[in-house]
Amino acid sequence: MSHTPLIAIVGRPNVGKSTLFNALAGKQIAIVDDQPGVTRDRVYRDIRIGESSCMLVDTGGLISDPRSQMELGIRDQALLACDEADIILFLVDGRVPPTNDDEEISALLFQRQADVMLIANKIDNESFEESGFRYQQLGLGTPFFMSALKRRNFSRLKKHLAEMLPEQTVQTQRHTGTAVSIIGKPNVGKSSLFNRLVGETRAMVDDLPGTTRDAVDTSVIIGKHPFRFIDTAGIRRRNRRSSGIPYFSYLRALKGLHRCDVAVLVFDATSADLEIVEVKLAHQAMQTGKAVLIAVNKWDLLTGDDNARKRWIEILNRRVAFLGKTEPRFISAKSGRGITRLPDRIVELSERRKRNFDAAFLNNILDKALARTSPPTYHGREIRIYRLTQLDAYHPKFALYASNPSDIPERYIRYLRKTIRKELDLNGIGFDLHIRHARN
Repeated sequence: MSHTPLIAIVGRPNVGKSTLFNALAGKQIAIVDDQPGVTRDRVYRDIRIGESSCMLVDTGGLISDPRSQMELGIRDQALLACDEADIILFLVDGRVPPTNDDEEISALLFQRQADVMLIANKIDNESFEESGFRYQQLGLGTPFFMSALKRRNFSRLKKHLAEMLPEQTVQTQRHTGTAVSIIGKPNVGKSSLFNRLVGETRAMVDDLPGTTRDAVDTSVIIGKHPFRFIDTAGIRRRNRRSSGIPYFSYLRALKGLHRCDVAVLVFDATSADLEIVEVKLAHQAMQTGKAVLIAVNKWDLLTGDDNARKRWIEILNRRVAFLGKTEPRFISAKSGRGITRLPDRIVELSERRKRNFDAAFLNNILDKALARTSPPTYHGREIRIYRLTQLDAYHPKFALYASNPSDIPERYIRYLRKTIRKELDLNGIGFDLHIRHARN
């Protein structure tokens, strides 16, 4: 299992962080606006730099003297991202002299262990580079000159980043088995579930959110099957008013997702609905090709509520329908209710995720899907879809070969994805469908 590096983009407001993020991510994701402080929530994207996979995170603008709760929250979140990062891209506006905010940010970055790359942005041509040299006084070396908006020196930046990234060699694990990441928002019972599953108290449990200091990997054998549980609560004890707690939990959960086969997504049964961060976690798990098991915890607190199960099924069907047909487990980590069957379900999901499918079987599914609903025409041209093949089993990946891939409407691709998920029983399992050009 290889370590997925994290690259964090930081800087004061309005220096072009989101523009750089969008350029590296390859599409318009973060909000870009001339109004300072637009980026409030963090934005994440799995990207490739050279031959390496990495996770890119955009952050809000740091200021030296935050006055509002929102400004404090943005500062806290950006610094937490720096704590987790392998590489920090410190963005400044190279056309103007360093500000007090730039100087304070540089001082904060000196305290981080990550490699820091100082980037003087908005240098549209060589005539602006002379002013950019003033940032050498920050003590972070000579800045890299670029324009994220006009893509000046963008290729050079990616080449430089590729050289900075740690080598991603697959490491031999001391323990084999199904890797399980326990994810969810703070205080839903992740550590309690982890302790119940591994059979002893290895993670500190407390009724207050944010008590698990570090992610803990524990290898155990349950029945005859080996597991490697990754407790990703990962919350550092911080001020209760700190808005960084749920953010840090989310960031640690994302990193844990890259290391697991199955993600156990834990919800609090007493909640009225899912929060957006929980929906995002489920979506990210699917995006990274993981199997997802939903565990609705604290079920013992709803004893006597005959409508609770029906209400939760409706919530899940409405908020995380992209998982496909789910079979949630209603459990109590505290009492042990419903826990004994979880390991078997985890193994079953992991095995379904790793299946290989015969080419004839896949194309039979495709033929039936095309017969039920023919591909639409595009400007009078007929779109021909020829075959469906499997590219990778461990992370389910498929390729669909067509005459004009770019002409296939998104709604028809959704129809094909839904059909593939149903016919291959990939409910709760993320998979990729690549549309490729066929020269048949």
